[in-house]
This record gives sequence, C-alpha cells and structure tokens, in this order.
Amino acid sequence: MIHYLKIILITGLACYLCACQFTAKKPLIVLDSGHNPTTSTLGTGAMSVTGVPEVAYNDRFSGELATALQDAGFDVLLTRTPDKEQGLKERYQIANRFKWRHSAVFISIHHDSTELQNLKEITVNHIPTYQTIRPIKGTSF
Repeated sequence: MIHYLKIILITGLACYLCACQFTAKKPLIVLDSGHNPTTSTLGTGAMSVTGVPEVAYNDRFSGELATALQDAGFDVLLTRTPDKEQGLKERYQIANRFKWRHSAVFISIHHDSTELQNLKEITVNHIPTYQTIRPIKGTSF
C-alpha cells in the first residue's frame, strides 16, 4: 500500500510541478514528515505489522522526495530532520512563515495503517489504490 501512496502523491505533485515549469519562479515546497522519532505528544504514529513505526516511513519518504525535488531544481524545506522532535506549533509556524509566498506548497507526509477488511480497492488516474470504507476505532474519522 505504501507504494500506491507514493505513486498517487508523486503523480499529483508531478502534475502541479509540470505546470510550474512555465512560470518564472518554481514554488517553495515544504515537506512535513509526520510524527516524531521518539514518543512525544505527537507519538511515532501507526505501527506496521513488522513493528516499524510510521515515523520511519514518513522520514524516509520525505527525504527521498526532498532529494528528487531538489535535483529537479526546486527549493525544498523540511519541517524537521529524522533525528529532531518538532511540535505542531513549530510546524504551523513554519507553514505560516511562507504563506505570503503564493507559490509555496506545504505537504504533510503520513502513512496510515489498517487491515484490508477496512478498505476497498479503487482506481485513481488508472492507478490501483485503497479507500477506507468504515471508520476505524482510534482514528480521526
């Protein structure tokens, strides 16, 4: 499922970024890797079936995406590095610091977890993915 999330995110972002190629200035892209590396008020996120916390996936994906975007010539800012704790207040302050810049994009990266019985397979832009079909206890639905 993580691969589907990556494909959809990359596809949507790629469409937006391709449109930006025709402007004089590329947008600033702020990547917010969800949760924190140690137990804090934000927690480490969902736990995978292999015992890997969500934050590890978020950090790895955010780092790979940041590198790819920088290689493509975009300005990229990470709200935190994998070894750094960052509260919600600091994250929204970072987002608000660039709200004046109309070309700024803020992307919060998360990898949620559930069992297949709570999902329905769907297709988005010819790409197979999943949709939640019922609220799951302990989620924000």
